[in-house]
Amino acid sequence: MRKKMMSALLAAAMMGALVLGGCGSEGQTPDSQEPAEKQEGSKTPEEDKQKPAGDENGGASYTFGFNTWGSGSYPLEVQSNAANTVMSQINCSIDTINNEFTADKIIQDLQSQISKGVDGIAMFNVAPALFGNISSICQEAEKPFVLYDKMPLEEDVLNQIKQNPYFLGVVACQDYDAGVQIGELALEDGCKKAIIVRAAAGDTAHDERERGFREVFEAGGGEIIGITNCADPSEAVTKSNDLITANPDADCLYGLGSDFAQGAINAIETRSDGASENLKIYTTDITPDMAQLLIDGRLAALNGGQSEEGAIACCLLINYLDGHQILDENGEVPILNTMQMVNLTKEQAQGYIDVIQGGDSPISIDIYKSLLYRYNPDVTYQTYVDLFNRYAQEYTSKFQ
Repeated sequence: MRKKMMSALLAAAMMGALVLGGCGSEGQTPDSQEPAEKQEGSKTPEEDKQKPAGDENGGASYTFGFNTWGSGSYPLEVQSNAANTVMSQINCSIDTINNEFTADKIIQDLQSQISKGVDGIAMFNVAPALFGNISSICQEAEKPFVLYDKMPLEEDVLNQIKQNPYFLGVVACQDYDAGVQIGELALEDGCKKAIIVRAAAGDTAHDERERGFREVFEAGGGEIIGITNCADPSEAVTKSNDLITANPDADCLYGLGSDFAQGAINAIETRSDGASENLKIYTTDITPDMAQLLIDGRLAALNGGQSEEGAIACCLLINYLDGHQILDENGEVPILNTMQMVNLTKEQAQGYIDVIQGGDSPISIDIYKSLLYRYNPDVTYQTYVDLFNRYAQEYTSKFQ
């Protein structure tokens, strides 16, 4: 009897709960289609836009795998240095690994960083044949990745990578334009016969710089009479010396990277002949050492400024992980390869040195924050395009 009474009471209680709670779904009662009152703490889409993801300390903290081709080279290490400086101010960090100038290590190091559990990958790849492998590894690991500084030049390769749902885009400068700038400056200086010191063939940045220089210089009546390729910057002194000896009529030398220009300058210092004493030296990749050589009159011209590519690429990763992926006007991943090259003048050189030695970034942290949804809910693909279009002006604004 007692069990029957308990069962009856339980059944009555359950019926009462159903009547009180109603049979509708998602907070609706059977008698009304009006939505339930907003729960405490929930946000409307408009409120969500006004209050981007993140907290007062800069939002969720992420760590990104970041690689450099080799150590001991400022133009290579400056990317990770810049990314470190910026990420530390927005509650994120990078885990940098050194490929030791070895193509095989690019893949090994990528797999190592994925095994560490990084939140995303910012990839600097000097070996064009590896772009497909990099994409496949990141897709299999379901790891978002971006390419910085270098990208596939073959359209079919790039299109294939763009099919990877974990590929977030490219951040790169106009290396071709860097060569064009130097070619124009060399012609203005009256140069007619040029020699080139560069990295190994296949380095896409150097290939494009050489192409831009060649097209402008030859169109202006100049001639490239000699080229030497270096497996790494350590070969630049010896190979520059041999190149100068073999081309005594050269009146200018273009080091396609500042490490290679430095090697050529070091080679010239050991010589005491007419073949080198009047040789005008030009280079791409702005560094404090090169800026000082520009001040001292040992460099004829210096351009570059692409040191922020890796840090900007990390912003694409942050936006994706924060739930606000940046897509272009066609709804595709952005190929941001229009960053302006900076022609650093002699008057700006000391200002640049002061900023870098002070541990600061040429691009202000406020500009970086404008690229991130967690600080700027109105950020779009166009925000990045606009920055790239005025990049040279922003980069040099602290040097005046």
